[in-house]
Amino acid sequence: MPPYSPPFALWLVIGFLFYAMCLVSLRQVLSTGLVSASQVLALVLTVAVLLANAFWSLLFFRWRNLRASFIAFVPYAVLVAALVIVLVRTYSLGGILLSFYCIYLIYATRWGYHLWRLNTPKRLTNRCPPSLKLRRGRQRTAKVFARHDEQAERARWPRAKHS
Repeated sequence: MPPYSPPFALWLVIGFLFYAMCLVSLRQVLSTGLVSASQVLALVLTVAVLLANAFWSLLFFRWRNLRASFIAFVPYAVLVAALVIVLVRTYSLGGILLSFYCIYLIYATRWGYHLWRLNTPKRLTNRCPPSLKLRRGRQRTAKVFARHDEQAERARWPRAKHS
């Protein structure tokens, strides 16, 4: 983990605040009756941001593809910025709330980049014995490293033989 990673509890707070901001914005946009094109656009962009956030979570947590999750920050940030611009015109409080999220995205993008770079196979190659090195183009999985770490621990702390 990058040295400036917040504790798990803070990640939960950040996630809660993001969904609360989206809920407040959605509630306001839906309560207006969607009479203008900008209100419809705000609704579409809010749903797109929520879906893009769910897709990022799938990339990061489920598939554990750090490179793809970092690359996904670019279109995601563009969607959030577009939503902020539209919300400032239609519902200024929602735009202000999500502008704070834009500031957080700068940190999150930097964090995602460093997490990806810290976990690239090139940096991990030095720890891995030649028998476990994978061919070029294939990704390592956590299982390989967990197995390697277990073997290293066993070699370091051999069991006492009973007679």
